[in-house]
Amino acid sequence: AGLPGRRLRLRVSTLDGEGRVLARRELQYGRALVDEQGAPAAFIRARAVADDQRLYPESPRLERLEFTGDERGARARVELEFLELDPAIEAALELAPVAPQLIARSELALDGRRRGRAR
Repeated sequence: AGLPGRRLRLRVSTLDGEGRVLARRELQYGRALVDEQGAPAAFIRARAVADDQRLYPESPRLERLEFTGDERGARARVELEFLELDPAIEAALELAPVAPQLIARSELALDGRRRGRAR
């Protein structure tokens, strides 16, 4: 995603028959930089890489997210978003959050039938 503070966020939600969110799991992809105290930091103040979850071309990745509970009649919504800045850095710098940009969204019945398509 270019600069170290940028992120891709994968958000998976289970929805009931009325469309209400039952549960949600999120994963973020990018490089997490920290300052001397180990707190999230913008790249100009960073002293170390705390985590590196960047995605690379031609390098498939399989993620497993587990949900529990009664899922009869439920759907799964999967969204991929681009974040201009890591929310932890926004908070550390006391910046107003920037709205994420939706890249793709799809919904599937939990019995495996597709109810939407990626765009």
